[in-house]
Amino acid sequence: MEKERYCVSKIKFRAFIKSTKEIVDVEWIDFINKQITYHRIDFKDFGLVSSASFEEIELMQYTNLNDRNGKEIYEGDIVKYSFKDGEDINTRVLEIFNDGVNFKTKELYRNYWLEKIDGVLKIKHGHLTKYKGETNLLCNVSGLVIYWYEVIGNIYEDKHLLECDAG
Repeated sequence: MEKERYCVSKIKFRAFIKSTKEIVDVEWIDFINKQITYHRIDFKDFGLVSSASFEEIELMQYTNLNDRNGKEIYEGDIVKYSFKDGEDINTRVLEIFNDGVNFKTKELYRNYWLEKIDGVLKIKHGHLTKYKGETNLLCNVSGLVIYWYEVIGNIYEDKHLLECDAG
């Protein structure tokens, strides 16, 4: 009997350091002492190892998905979820979050809506916030040709993207 193989992915985290307003890759999490260890890239002390308490950070977990450019998608990221409709590219702007069980998306706004004109459903363009706050499971669309994600920021460094007029 052949042994079954399982793909075990590494659980990765990054953290937003509140005092310095920077995002760092987490090397180690100490749940007993409630702190993280991370490498800080510093021009004076290249590769300096630092630590921070849980109160000083916002922890973000990797979703095990990458965007269309190969960039890792973490909770707290803001992504464009785009799809092709003929020659048009329609986009939703989504926040990635974890509800304690699953990674999900929360819609912030979209650049299109559907409208029935002369009995035909047509796509109209412009910012729409009607679905703001709507949540869905984060799905892997990397193998699809007409759907894709693109990380455009995160909720800590790019708060302007949380608003409809961010472009």
